[in-house]
Amino acid sequence: MSDRVEMPQSRTLPALLNEMAVRRPQAEAVVGGHRRLDYATLRQEARATAKGLHALGIGHGDKVAILMGNVPEWIIADLAVTMLGATVVALNTWATVRELEYMLGHSDAKALIVMPRYL
Repeated sequence: MSDRVEMPQSRTLPALLNEMAVRRPQAEAVVGGHRRLDYATLRQEARATAKGLHALGIGHGDKVAILMGNVPEWIIADLAVTMLGATVVALNTWATVRELEYMLGHSDAKALIVMPRYL
């Protein structure tokens, strides 16, 4: 019996998530804070988030800013944006209001995903 792990065949992050959700659905994919997500759950949450973003008009080529701390929801949001063919604009949670205004004003972001509270 071999412990050898087969290398993924996927070429994009959404495809890799799909591949791992099929290949190892119950394997832990993300552990952070109060959450532990297996690949199947991560894919389900990323797809649900992508569906919500799409309903808001986000699509291929759009830019979506994310302002969140180091939490699993950041990964879910990033995957959801990528699934839609949009681009993530990652914002620094340590930025001042003035810096955030500048970054958002110059990023061409169509949407901003934030947490209700951070720091």
